[in-house]
Amino acid sequence: MDDRPLLLAVEALTKPNRTKVIQGTRTVTIKLPPLLDQLEAAILGSIVGIGGSGSLANERNMINGEALFQALKIKAAIRDWCRMVGIDSRPKDKPIDLLPRWYAAYTSREVTLEAERFYCRQLNGWASQIIAMFNPVKVHDLPDACPICAATEWVN
Repeated sequence: MDDRPLLLAVEALTKPNRTKVIQGTRTVTIKLPPLLDQLEAAILGSIVGIGGSGSLANERNMINGEALFQALKIKAAIRDWCRMVGIDSRPKDKPIDLLPRWYAAYTSREVTLEAERFYCRQLNGWASQIIAMFNPVKVHDLPDACPICAATEWVN
C-alpha cells in the first residue's frame, strides 16, 4: 500500500508552508508556520484581527471561538488516534508533535485502504478548514461584464 498520500496529509498540517506574495512589482516567497501552529496562534487573536481595529480594547473578543473549537476537535481526534496505536499522550502534548508520532506508529502496522482513506480525508479536511479560516473566499464585483465569459464577479 502506498502511504505517500497519508504522509502528505500529515505534513500539510505539521510542516511550514511556502507561498508567493506580490510586493510592489515583484513576487516574493515567504515561509508561513505550520497550519496547526497558525490555528493555535489564532485562538488568542495573534494572527486574525478578531475585534477589528476600530473596536475599543474592552469591546473586543479575547478568544477566537472558531479557532478554539476547531483546535479542540483536532486535538481530541489526534489523541484518540494515538491511543488506538498505543501512544500515550499528556494533556500538554500539542497536536503538531503528536501527529508525526501517530503517523510513524500507524504506518508501522498493517492498515486497510479504507482506513487510510479515512485518515487522509480527515487530515486534508482539517487543512482545508484552517486555510479557509485564514484566507476566506473573496468575491469582487467587476465594473463591466467580462467580454469572454460575461461574468460580473471575480472569485478568489
